[in-house]
Amino acid sequence: MEYLIPDGNTMEKTLMPPYDHPYFIRYAEASCLTGTFGSVAVQRVPCPQFSLTQHIFKIRQPVDVHVRSTSPMITLGYFMQGGTAGTIAGLGRTSFTENHCHLSYVPPGSHFAHLEPREYAVLQVALLPSMLKELAGKYRLIREVWSSAVRGLPQGLQQTSCHIGPRTREVLHRILHCRLERPLRELQLHAHVLELLLLYIEDVQAAGRETDTRSAYHYTDDDLRALEAAIQLQRANPGDIRHHKDLAKLVHLHPRKLLDGLNLKYGINMNSLKIQTRITGACILLLETDMPVNEIAHQVGYTDSSAFIRAFKQNVGQTPLQYRHEKPGR
Repeated sequence: MEYLIPDGNTMEKTLMPPYDHPYFIRYAEASCLTGTFGSVAVQRVPCPQFSLTQHIFKIRQPVDVHVRSTSPMITLGYFMQGGTAGTIAGLGRTSFTENHCHLSYVPPGSHFAHLEPREYAVLQVALLPSMLKELAGKYRLIREVWSSAVRGLPQGLQQTSCHIGPRTREVLHRILHCRLERPLRELQLHAHVLELLLLYIEDVQAAGRETDTRSAYHYTDDDLRALEAAIQLQRANPGDIRHHKDLAKLVHLHPRKLLDGLNLKYGINMNSLKIQTRITGACILLLETDMPVNEIAHQVGYTDSSAFIRAFKQNVGQTPLQYRHEKPGR
C-alpha cells in the first residue's frame, strides 16, 4: 500500500526496537513519516498466509490520509486506539469505531480517512484466501469475503463490526509482544491469527443472538433461505427497481420480515442492497463492454447519469471512466 499525506514538509526515517509505545510491534522495524501534520509509523510483518501491518498515528492538526492499494485484500482491522470515518474503494463512506474490529474484502483502489488531532493505533491483518478456505465452508460471514476475493469482485464487502473484548485484546497483546524468533514466531503468530478469526466469529454470532431478541419475528430455516434468495435476485438484476413488497412476494416472505431480516441477519437495508448490486453491475459492464456511461447508468437502474456517477465515485473512489481506463487490458 502507498500512503499519500498532503504535507510539503515531511521527513522519512526508520525506527528500530525497542519501543516505549505499547501498541508498537516489539520485534519489527518501523517506517516513520513526520511533518507539520504530526507523524505516522508503519510496521509490516509478512508471514506465509497473512501479514500484519500496524499503524501508529500521532496527529497534531487535521489531515486527510490517502492510501492506494494495487491488489484485493481480505482484512481483519482492529481500531485499538482512535476512530475515524473515510471512503474505502468498493465500500464507499465508512465509519470505524475505537475498540472495534471488522472483517472486510477490499478491492484495489484509492482510500482516504480524515484524522483529527489525537493518537491512533490500527492493526491490519491481511489474510490470503487460502487461510480462510476451511472456515469458509463452515461460516457464512467468512464465506462471503472469501468468495468475493477469489472472484476478484469490484464491490467491497464489510461484515459486522464487533467490540474488541478482553479475550481478543489479550491475543492482540501476544501478537504485538511475541518474544520468539523466526521460524517459531511465524508458527505462533499463525495460531494467534486463527484465534482472532474464531473470536471474531464467536463475537459476531453472540451479537446476532442479542439483536434477534429485538425483532418481532422468529426466522425459520425456510425464512433464512428466502432472505438469501431475495439477495440473489437483487444481485442478478441490478437494474430492477421493483418495490421491496414485490420482492418479498416473490420469495414468500412478509415485507416487514424481509426488511427486518436484511438488517438483523446481514446488517444492510434495502437501499444499501440496491446500491451495492447496482455498483457491482456497473463495474462489470465498464470492464466487459464499451457501453457509454449514460447507457450503463440506465442499465443498472439510474434514470439520471449524474446521480449514477456520484454514487459510483462515492462507493468505488473513482469516476466510472477512471475505473474503466485504469483497469488492465482496457
